[in-house]
Amino acid sequence: MFCPAIEDDAIAVGGMVALCTGSDSGCTSGAYRLSGTPYESEDRAYCGQQGCTNNSAYCIDNLRQQPWQGNPNPVDGKPDTLAPHHSITINKSTGKLESKAGTSFSAPLVTAVVAYAFSELRRLGENLPNGYQLHQAIKDSNRPVRDPDTEKIDAQRLTGALLDEAENEVPE
Repeated sequence: MFCPAIEDDAIAVGGMVALCTGSDSGCTSGAYRLSGTPYESEDRAYCGQQGCTNNSAYCIDNLRQQPWQGNPNPVDGKPDTLAPHHSITINKSTGKLESKAGTSFSAPLVTAVVAYAFSELRRLGENLPNGYQLHQAIKDSNRPVRDPDTEKIDAQRLTGALLDEAENEVPE
């Protein structure tokens, strides 16, 4: 997992933001705001995926996921997958929210998803995929975001795709 991916064989990871458009009309449950951070010049409401009932129409209608504007361009021009690009922490001395952001946060999240998928394969006694198979499985199992050219990582779908591939593998 790299960002930026400078080799064709590398899995290019990009950052993704999840905005809460409903918070501008009064929804404050689960949304948080950051302003003046080095990575985000606009005051935006981000979706914290808290406070909304599971798959509520309001939450789904007001969630806008999109590629992060600070993504570097990989070799082929677009990331193979997206993951959240920032981590929110509370500054202990001021008590205010702070953001640590960038694709250096996104790539470890994708690596963790792959590690989980590999642990499931091992637990079930399946062989691990080679680099090409993993790269293809990530791209095939991604979930779309509202931007039609990019997709985000999905741990459950990736694990399922790798298990399906392992089960369909012809023994040598």
